[in-house]
Amino acid sequence: MLIGTTTSPKVSLLRRARRTAVALGLSLSVGACAVDAPSAPVAPEVPATNGLLGSTLGLVNGLLTNVTALLRLNPLDAPITRSVTVNNAIGGVLLVPETGLELIIPAGALPTSTMTITVKALPGRAVAYDFEPHGTRFVKPLQFRQSLGLTLYPLLPIKPVLSGGYFANENQINPTTGRATLNEVLNATVVGNSVRFDIRHFSGYMVSTGRSSEHYDEF
Repeated sequence: MLIGTTTSPKVSLLRRARRTAVALGLSLSVGACAVDAPSAPVAPEVPATNGLLGSTLGLVNGLLTNVTALLRLNPLDAPITRSVTVNNAIGGVLLVPETGLELIIPAGALPTSTMTITVKALPGRAVAYDFEPHGTRFVKPLQFRQSLGLTLYPLLPIKPVLSGGYFANENQINPTTGRATLNEVLNATVVGNSVRFDIRHFSGYMVSTGRSSEHYDEF
């Protein structure tokens, strides 16, 4: 007889309900996993122009430094120019006795076998010079030596920390006040009566006393 194997409508309905509930439960679980899964962090939006402007200002501020030059005891009324032709195998020295500058060129420092090196002491009170040929890069550093006897340094009651400074253009220096904007500040050493630092390429160089010129006001 088939009566024992016949499924009643109530049983069928119950089984369908269970199947539906199971299927619904599975879909809900999948949905929950999709919602709860951690997402990658999203960077905040930054307007392109502001980002570019900020980067540009940061670059400029990082490259340029406002300083005060060491001042000469007596200002130069006109520029003083001196030149020397150097044999790379021997090296040489370029002197400007009127300002107390000595540039040491060691043997093997030049990129060519011989070179004519020229320096111009800038007019005014700032201890600043322009070296040529511009853009020349050296195999070994040259040494810049400035005598302090022809500057205000010996007269200062509190001695400032001296630095070297590289500038790309003479317009970056006020020849009267010594205020300057440098492309690079270089470590310098005071040895006896001179301040010294290394030069690795040619352009303009000066001696810096730091960011304040207040100690010059009494002179």
